[in-house]
Amino acid sequence: MVWETEDTIDIILSVVITALGLIPLLNNYNIISFALPAIFSNTILVYAITLIAIYLIITGFRYYSDSVMKWPTLLVGGIVFLLGLANILGKFDVLNFAGEANFAIFMNIIYTLVGIFLLLTAFTYK
Repeated sequence: MVWETEDTIDIILSVVITALGLIPLLNNYNIISFALPAIFSNTILVYAITLIAIYLIITGFRYYSDSVMKWPTLLVGGIVFLLGLANILGKFDVLNFAGEANFAIFMNIIYTLVGIFLLLTAFTYK
């Protein structure tokens, strides 16, 4: 495997998204005492994760033509894109979520999983 620029992008994105997903989760369960500013969880992270999901979908079509990682990459990218889009539409009151606190915890778990998945895509065969 030759090291490429896309691998570096995948690794940087995975570390950032995993950290942005884990910090609120660990703070929620009182494992750590510090938290992220509210702007990360309310605005920036929602848009970023939706764009990263589009990046995962493009990566699935572009790099994994015959690889085992093609369909999991497309599936995870599609599901995360739909969840991010639902969250964005919920902020504009197009969709209404009954349990927003539970949805926030769920989205933090999704952010963490996407970060781990991006790390996997950086080191798998392309």
